[in-house]
Amino acid sequence: MSAELDAGVLVPVLTPGGFQISAAAARLAEQGTPATTRRNRRSRADLYAAWCREHGRIGTDAGVLVDYTAALVARQHPAETISSYLTTLIHLRAVSRHPVRPDERELIQRVINARSIEEATSPTGEGDALQVTECTRENLRAMLAVYDRDTVEGKRAALALTLAWYLGARSCEVPALALRDVTEVSAHYRDPATGRRVQRPGLLVIIRRSKTNPYGRKTDRVRLLAQDDETCPVAALRAWVGVLVEQNADTDGPLLRRVKRGRLSTAGRPPADPRRAGGVGDRWMRNLIADSAAAAGLTRELAPDERRLLSTRDEQRELAAAADAAEREAIRVRRRLARRALRRQLDRFAGHSMRRGQNRHQARRRVPQQVTEQHLRYVPGSRAAARYRVDLVDWDDNPTIPAG
Repeated sequence: MSAELDAGVLVPVLTPGGFQISAAAARLAEQGTPATTRRNRRSRADLYAAWCREHGRIGTDAGVLVDYTAALVARQHPAETISSYLTTLIHLRAVSRHPVRPDERELIQRVINARSIEEATSPTGEGDALQVTECTRENLRAMLAVYDRDTVEGKRAALALTLAWYLGARSCEVPALALRDVTEVSAHYRDPATGRRVQRPGLLVIIRRSKTNPYGRKTDRVRLLAQDDETCPVAALRAWVGVLVEQNADTDGPLLRRVKRGRLSTAGRPPADPRRAGGVGDRWMRNLIADSAAAAGLTRELAPDERRLLSTRDEQRELAAAADAAEREAIRVRRRLARRALRRQLDRFAGHSMRRGQNRHQARRRVPQQVTEQHLRYVPGSRAAARYRVDLVDWDDNPTIPAG
């Protein structure tokens, strides 16, 4: 096979399956896998390799993945996490031409099932899903109140937060919006209170890629109506567009831009995609939500010992001082369980707080599940969407209401 010319050098690439492809094809294949998927695969493969080295095992031998699954159970990982890890490792074994045997897969699943039973019957509620705090509409209003909306930074924060909440957005979706993806429109709809046709400003938001559409093969279009209070995304967009016009911003660029001392800026680490120069990223969005909630008094400040518990650096120091592998394993388990117990006690606002909040807001308003799934860009019948909703019969519909 002829090799491609890459940066002036002939560079054929060897695949995990043992055949060669051109450097250009390898580069495109890498770009064709979402970055989060690449990071997850690399991280899980590295953890498995480290465990094999520590225990003197060969990762492709039959039965080793079963023992690794049992080791993850011993570390008290949730069954759902273990299942996700093993799915990745089984895939990597397949592409490297070391497929996992059917009987080994069955043993792996039985070990995971045992962990699931252990969680479900735990008297401490260990198996209960660990979820972020939902951001209610009242929480959103409190978070917006901490910003001076006459400033550039305040206008940007208001647009980011209101869009995230009304879209029920994942933390990556709002930062990824381009200016051309959000358009003000005129909405005509039937007022549920009067039954009359009314007109109101609205937004048409185009989401080109998402978790359920990682390759952009379809386009999600979401409509948002103007609101009658400070949470209005239409008003927030108008204010922010005014900043972009005033500062002669590039109309082909991202919607949300970096700001420094009241001026749009391209300072800071350049993004992986040069077309998004000057735009904010996923981490900025997550930090904005967490910082806004803290400033609004919706979360409490961590105590010094709690900060140490959550610190990766502090854990590494403790592991380095351990006498042997058994002590290191005990430290990992103890800290992991303590972290989960702490997080159960805390109100934690993060990227998915907006998504969970919008989901539950719609459930309380009795919006049909299929409408919620379409608006929030879930696949039909999504387990994730169901997990966010309150899985109870409403008291108004409860079949045990006294008959008399």
